[in-house]
Amino acid sequence: MDAPYYDREADVAYFPVGESDDVVTEVVYGFGIDRDARTGATVGIEIPNANLRLPSRVLQALPQPPRPDPE
Repeated sequence: MDAPYYDREADVAYFPVGESDDVVTEVVYGFGIDRDARTGATVGIEIPNANLRLPSRVLQALPQPPRPDPE
């Protein structure tokens, strides 16, 4: 499972709660709910405008998202 992170540039926090190789995202009340395409199980929650929705101490504790290695 991926680790939670906060992308400061995009102002999006992500909290994984499961795993899937095939994810679809559904927007519910402005939040992204990532679901396994086959089972429908929730595998992650995306929180846009995180600086307005989460306490700053939570955002400060989250790492930046992993960046792909340049090839």
